[in-house]
Order: sequence, then structure tokens, then C-alpha cells
Amino acid sequence: MRRGSFGWVSPPPDRRRIGLHVAAAAVAERLDPLPLAEAVDSAPAAWRPMLAELARRAQELGTAAAVYGSLAWQRRTGLCYVRPESDVDLLFAPSDQRQLDRLLDLLAETGDGIPRLDGEILLPDGAAVAWRELAGRPARLLVKEPAEVGLRDLVSVLALFDREDAA
Repeated sequence: MRRGSFGWVSPPPDRRRIGLHVAAAAVAERLDPLPLAEAVDSAPAAWRPMLAELARRAQELGTAAAVYGSLAWQRRTGLCYVRPESDVDLLFAPSDQRQLDRLLDLLAETGDGIPRLDGEILLPDGAAVAWRELAGRPARLLVKEPAEVGLRDLVSVLALFDREDAA
């Protein structure tokens, strides 16, 4: 590993996760989640067909896939963050119950392959829930809000999505 003018040229192989609290005023730039379609070419070659197909099918459902985590870091920096055992962290924002149900079906169909698909569903109120947890339909879900994490009833989470799918 060599040192560049702005730090390490590639992340150390034994990188560790460190949780930090940073004042909002200290953040120089905030980027929106990276569209999955833009990150596909940065993924390992064996993953690309599945990820491209997932991006296409999610777009057909009307809820584009975004990516965060190691694949997003790799795409944005050009450095090697993805490992063979890495999962792909996805973010979706379905607008209604029908879209949500179809998306969860799509993720359940493809989510346990290689790479393993992980990630979250953005709720209409701005909170988020892990897609795998939501797909399991437990009575209570762990929901992440901007300032806190808490439990919510499944019924109240699903009620956030409008019911325009009856048409």
C-alpha cells in the first residue's frame, strides 16, 4: 500500500468499522445514494449480469435501485472496497403498496445469491426498514429514523403506503 497526497491510495485490507458522530456543520458535501445502474461496472465481473438485471427490473417496477456501502465507495473513489464476501447494500423508495409488494418479491427471488443483497426500504415518512425484515412480515419492525431507532407495528408501517394498487 502506498501513501498518496490525500491519504492511502487503497483501503487497508484489515479495515475496521468505526462509529463517529460529526456535527452537521463539519460535513463538506452530502451525496445522494448512487443509482445501482451507475455502479454495475464497478462490481466484480461475475456480479454484473445479476446487478444489471436487478437494476432493470426495479426500474420497470417504478422504483429505481440505489446502492450504498462498499460498492458505492468503490465506484465513487476508484479504490478497492468490494471483497468476494461483500454483500450489496441497496436502497429503494417504493411509492405504494403494490410497488412495495412487487419489489419485495423481486428481492426475495434474487437476494440470497452471489452477491447477497442487503439494504433498506425508505418509508414514505422518511424512516427506513431492512428489506429482509419487512419481507418476513413480523408483527414489529426495527425502523431507523434520522435521529433514532425504534420498533413499529407492521400494520402502521404498511399503512404509510397508499393503496392505489386496487385499480
